[in-house]
Amino acid sequence: MTKPRNTAMIRRLNTARIFQAVQRSPLASQRDVHTLTGVDKATISAVVADLEAAGLLERVPRAGRLGQRSVGRPQVGLRIAASAGTFIGIRVEVATTRAVVTNLDGTVIAVREWPGERDVDALVDRLVSIIDDMAPNGTHGQPPCRGIGIGVPGLLDESGRVVFAPNLGWRDVPLGARLRRRLGPVPVFLDNEANAGALAERRFGVCQDSRTFLFVTGHSGVGGGLYLNGDLYRGGHGYAGEIGHIKVVAGGRRCGCGALGCLDAYASEQAIVSMLADRGILAPDAEAVAARACRGDPETLAVLAEAAGHLGVAISNLLHVIDPECVVLAGNFAPIAPFLEMPLAASIQANTIAPIGRHVRVLTSPLGADSVPMGGIALALEGFLTDGGWLNAEAEG
Repeated sequence: MTKPRNTAMIRRLNTARIFQAVQRSPLASQRDVHTLTGVDKATISAVVADLEAAGLLERVPRAGRLGQRSVGRPQVGLRIAASAGTFIGIRVEVATTRAVVTNLDGTVIAVREWPGERDVDALVDRLVSIIDDMAPNGTHGQPPCRGIGIGVPGLLDESGRVVFAPNLGWRDVPLGARLRRRLGPVPVFLDNEANAGALAERRFGVCQDSRTFLFVTGHSGVGGGLYLNGDLYRGGHGYAGEIGHIKVVAGGRRCGCGALGCLDAYASEQAIVSMLADRGILAPDAEAVAARACRGDPETLAVLAEAAGHLGVAISNLLHVIDPECVVLAGNFAPIAPFLEMPLAASIQANTIAPIGRHVRVLTSPLGADSVPMGGIALALEGFLTDGGWLNAEAEG
């Protein structure tokens, strides 16, 4: 009785691997897919035929390999069909709600942003309105929405319940369940914003070839996503990566979580804006801070250097534990990253033993403000590849 289920599971895994290989390497031939995945050629042929029949893949002519002349029959490559569908990725934050729509291959086709919302009922209404407005419904030739991924700044359990989100003032909010009731059959996936961003960096960003890295994002708080040996590490209860609550100053400023001296109170976008305000400087967000820093404003540069020093202490503690290949600054750290670079490097070197500190690379995410929304896309894609109804149907057919 277990053999059919095992066969179906293997078929689902192979289908996901083949689809993902084409997503990452457009116009790959079936031979290329075999090289990329290690799946046997007969299985690839059968899966590709199923995906074509489902309208997810299409065959297109392609030129020969770079530097080679094409001889004989024209070569055929595989790519995800433009009509296969879309994903929506959303970042929920105190200040803003930002959404992106992509094709199934991750190509961005629309971006929108709205003011943030702390009230849960109002936020659910807004998210449903955003999704209804941005999601094609699959009629009149439109590609269907295949999944929605949402990054939230807080601790979430596996059901999508927000256990604690101090900057939003939430405890035990069943956000996932409420959205699924409102949105019907479209799959909805939720995760901590930094976990989502780390998934995006692995799939679309600078860490596609890195197996162990630390992803750091900063909006209302500082979040961390940990990739260890090729897998996102969520911890025993799903709460790993809360680096914003590493204590960097004993008995220091009060954090939104209620404790004293957390990194959030010294290095988040909100903290930087507040420190500048204490000096009489009004800069509402990271972009405005970066603009002042570009003009060489000494007060702004001093605040950024202080924030970078505290961030370096927290990162140093993590370097000693996980020894990552690189650290990626993303979200609202991205626009101010050029001004954090030198003081951050100095802090890391001062607080990290030489063999580890010497080899780690600090990178800036190319995804910028869209790192978390693209993380929502990565969540939706991950769910589509493993849980999607089309995949189960093909695997069990």
